[in-house]
Amino acid sequence: MRCSPEELAKQLKLISPIAFKNQLNKILISLKQERENIPLEVEKLAKFRVKKLDDELYQMMQEVSEQEEKVKQRNFELDLQKQEQQNISERLREEKESLMQLSKEIEPYKLAVPVQIKRSQVDSENLRSLPDKLGENWQKHLRQDGLQVSENIANSFLVSLLSGFYSGGLVLLNGSVGVGKTSIVEHSAKILGGSSEIIPVRPAWIEPADLLGFFDPISEIFRPTSFLTALKKAEEESEKLHLICLDELNLAKIENYASDLLSKLEYSRNSDDSNKKNKKGLLLFADEIETELWNEEEFLRELKDLDSKQKVRLNRLQMFLAKQRSRQSIPQNMILLGTLNSDETTYDLSPKVIDRSFTITYPLADFNKISKQERDLHDSFDPFSIPKLRESLNKEYAKNYANLTDRKSNEWNKIQRWQKDYFSEELSLGIPLGYRTMKEYAVFYSVANRLGFSTQESFSHFIFAKILPRISFFKADKLNPLFRKWLTELKQDHKKYDPANIIEKLERQLDDPRRQTVRYWG
Repeated sequence: MRCSPEELAKQLKLISPIAFKNQLNKILISLKQERENIPLEVEKLAKFRVKKLDDELYQMMQEVSEQEEKVKQRNFELDLQKQEQQNISERLREEKESLMQLSKEIEPYKLAVPVQIKRSQVDSENLRSLPDKLGENWQKHLRQDGLQVSENIANSFLVSLLSGFYSGGLVLLNGSVGVGKTSIVEHSAKILGGSSEIIPVRPAWIEPADLLGFFDPISEIFRPTSFLTALKKAEEESEKLHLICLDELNLAKIENYASDLLSKLEYSRNSDDSNKKNKKGLLLFADEIETELWNEEEFLRELKDLDSKQKVRLNRLQMFLAKQRSRQSIPQNMILLGTLNSDETTYDLSPKVIDRSFTITYPLADFNKISKQERDLHDSFDPFSIPKLRESLNKEYAKNYANLTDRKSNEWNKIQRWQKDYFSEELSLGIPLGYRTMKEYAVFYSVANRLGFSTQESFSHFIFAKILPRISFFKADKLNPLFRKWLTELKQDHKKYDPANIIEKLERQLDDPRRQTVRYWG
């Protein structure tokens, strides 16, 4: 309660100076103590706040650590699931490969099951390795439906065809348009109880995808071609021959679109191919893509509730994976052929292609030599067993190859002399012979012997199919008389089996002063 100044003055007069001083000192002492306690209170409060903050930070770190542990555990579980999926996919692939291998192993026994053949029912045990009198009646069977072909062309084609079947070589039919190159392929397949497929080559083919197909990244499936479809058909029908012909093969550069095929084709005939299938098959698309597709199929299959798009995708994947793999094996019952036209629209063949090929050159059409159709023969020969054919050729080839290495073959010794005299580094008349030539001659001679052809005839056909297509050289003082000497020898001993007057054509090139080169293909 406030008081007036007068009253305050009266109260002060009542207080003695000593008491007032003592009271003031007490107040000062109290203030001093409070001032000295302020830093202690501040420090105490600061420690309390720091401890509280430390406790909160520790709690936050504990929570973060728990979250990190949960993430690690989840990642570990996902890795386990992924590894399990990969293991399942790998087991599925191994089981599929095992089943395919088992199917191949029992393939020879499929013929034990009665099969409907248009002529009669045949027991596989009674099938021969080759039809009776195949070589003797081959030309007559070709002419049965009006196919005009000389005996030399017919026999050379038959030996080359079966040699290509055994060794994996390419059979080339060279000649002008309309002389029956594709016709002989179709007729031969029908006569031998097999099938044929003519694949037209397009000038725009520049890569393997043009021949085999490609993986569509949008739909994520493989788009096969008619050639790959023919390969699969041959794989499914392994009991009969399948002739696949690349029509007008040199309209595009075969090295661009079929180099892998040519390399793998030869290896496909090795006896250990079944153990190296993944390495020897044609790569259609990356193996990793196939694994991803299998994982996707398994993931969709295990989902409980699929929407319409997922159901369509799952069905598409299952249909695709049921018939397609990243690698396509080359069936041993498939024979690859090619027709060639020589004009300004085509490309020359490389030494690699020539070295891997059996070449049959057709003469120009001669209307004066058209003969009547043969009518006294059946539509085709009796059925034969492909496994037995390969088995019989295996034995024949082993014997003949041993004769070559032991220098017991006069014909092979002559080829070795030609290699030294006419294809040396100093005086070369064309592409030198490689080690493959020795094996192919043993195969060629084995086939010709099984067909009943004489040694002279089989040797002559080999010269025209494998040796002369290598001829290509610039005229020179040393080479001209060398080649003329060889032509004289060939004309004397092998003219009888010349399929298209090839020796005379080469001789005319040598004598033509306007030409600078002598070439089999020119």
